[in-house]
Amino acid sequence: MDKVEHPIHAHEKSDVNTTGIIKFGVTLTVAILVIFLLSWGLFAVFYLVDAETDRLPPPLYRSDRLPPEPRLQGIPGHQNFPSEDIREFRKRETTELNSYGWVNQQEGIVHIPIEEAKKIIVDRGLTVHANSRQVRIPEKK
Repeated sequence: MDKVEHPIHAHEKSDVNTTGIIKFGVTLTVAILVIFLLSWGLFAVFYLVDAETDRLPPPLYRSDRLPPEPRLQGIPGHQNFPSEDIREFRKRETTELNSYGWVNQQEGIVHIPIEEAKKIIVDRGLTVHANSRQVRIPEKK
């Protein structure tokens, strides 16, 4: 019987070109190695040039001069850690909130403990003057 060719049942006449794929892979590998070696050599040259140049500090640089306040935590001249700083800050705030003291002695402004201030506000109430941002506690009657 003769072969009957059907267009629906077809197959490839040739296989993949393996020699072309192998040549491409070898060329790609060689190109990658050449680029790697060139980059490595360039960085080696940069390192040697950098090591040979004597770097002087900038003209305004002085190691004994500290930057102005406020300084960042962790730099020379600021020996405390952030946890120590926040502990000291909270201690000062707690001391001020729970003690009596002058805010402005010439004008007669004082600070009082926060719990005492809360009791006074509950007893007397608050008034706000229209021309001022200050809150006044009325005198006890």
